[in-house]
Amino acid sequence: MQATNAISKDLTININTFLVRPQITVKLRQYDPDCGKKQPRKMEQAEIELSELSNHMSHLQYKLFADRSKALLVILQGVDTSGKDGTIRHVMEAFNPQSCRVVPFKTPTTEEIARDYLWRVHKALPSKGEITIFNRSHYEDIIE
Repeated sequence: MQATNAISKDLTININTFLVRPQITVKLRQYDPDCGKKQPRKMEQAEIELSELSNHMSHLQYKLFADRSKALLVILQGVDTSGKDGTIRHVMEAFNPQSCRVVPFKTPTTEEIARDYLWRVHKALPSKGEITIFNRSHYEDIIE
């Protein structure tokens, strides 16, 4: 079954593209970073669309928080200066900060090295109803 979601009147995506199912090997090169339709837009139209999308994201966050049956984890992986921080700043503007946080993964601390490699990830996972964005991931050195 293919689920689609009309994000705006000009952009419809297959949301199954972004779901990672258990027992599936993920290869980042299989994902198109430009998954949306490429259409030249005027700045005014882009600003209107951004406002609509931000309002929609904000509404969905409130529903996620109220339902408290699921959580959302976003992992941004990219080389230095690839725009991760700017993406986080722009995306987070739409969210209520009370149920949202950003976790950076930098060089492991002595305490983190003394534990299993997923320890720092487990303690950073979002609770039900919350959104967490990982700025980089614990797979930094092993992603293909």
